Amino acid sequence: MRKIPVVSSDRPGAGSRGGGGRGVTHSLTHDGYLFIVEAPGAETARRIVPAEPLIEEFLDTRIPDETSHYNLIVEWAEHLARRALSNEVITPGQTTVGDVLHLDFGLTYMGLSSDWQKMAYVLRDGETDVPDGLKRAMADTNTRQDTLARISWPGKTAGQVYDETMAEMQAKGITAQIYSHPLGNQGHGLGASVDMRSAARDPKAAPKTLRKGSFLAMELNTQAPLPEWNGQKVTVMAEDPACLTDEGWKFFRPRQETFYVIRSSAPARAPYEDGLYAELRTSKGLITLQLEFEKTPVAGREDAGNGGEVRRASPGQRAVAKEGQTRITPALDEALLGMRVGEKRFVIPPETTLVYEIEVVAIE
Repeated sequence: MRKIPVVSSDRPGAGSRGGGGRGVTHSLTHDGYLFIVEAPGAETARRIVPAEPLIEEFLDTRIPDETSHYNLIVEWAEHLARRALSNEVITPGQTTVGDVLHLDFGLTYMGLSSDWQKMAYVLRDGETDVPDGLKRAMADTNTRQDTLARISWPGKTAGQVYDETMAEMQAKGITAQIYSHPLGNQGHGLGASVDMRSAARDPKAAPKTLRKGSFLAMELNTQAPLPEWNGQKVTVMAEDPACLTDEGWKFFRPRQETFYVIRSSAPARAPYEDGLYAELRTSKGLITLQLEFEKTPVAGREDAGNGGEVRRASPGQRAVAKEGQTRITPALDEALLGMRVGEKRFVIPPETTLVYEIEVVAIE
């Protein structure tokens, strides 16, 4: 539980939800304000001040119990982004896309929001890898992320972080922009934004300082000419949720360092031999697992056959990975719902006990 300080009427000041710069900090109605100032009397009413700083601090910081939920949000954002920027969704020649693809989206779960940007490249006919120019452009963006993460620490102003990061990029000859913003209960939350506005903040206004434990969408880009495209400039964008520690910003998930690759044509897959298989789509591509199963005799029930819908196996199932090539996770149980024998669906009665003797038989 988070503790919130409460100002009593005999203290120097009492906060009200008015006078702030964002809707959540100035949502007090006029009638509500009149009620508040009349209830305690004129003496106390003179000490009522806007509560914007308290509201911002509360919404800008997270408690430990929220972190596990946020890790899940970011993990699923990465999972969906990899699928969206893959041959599973995009078919060159049919899906209308360009050579360089950019994805920007976020998820909201348990009252917390994420923001996520990733880049992909569609291989041209005859290409087997991303052009070197794009690789260097991605490296520039990673350098920008490293710099911003390194020079940030609790108590430092957002304007200082912005100015120092931009100065270092200019010294390295990298064309870049920063427009990072807080994350939390909103996709663009309250707190210190590291962007051009923080650097141009009114000198008379109170500075926005970074808070330990706050979440940030590290949103930025770099631009570079691509030799393979006759010097055409390409912008490589990135946005990754991060948490502020004493050592700087730490990403919740590993940041993108290579372009996601979409092939002009999917490689032909060798036909499966007779048997039971599960297909898992992972960050390393498609993994095909060959499975063995045991049937528990059930009185009065026929053995399983082909056709119909696949059912979840009964409790008591166990899993063993061979040669450490894959790690068994709850996702495997979901994948088993799509098991096939050849091209036919395989029915597993609820009483069947599956024994996962896992061996990776194909990796794309």
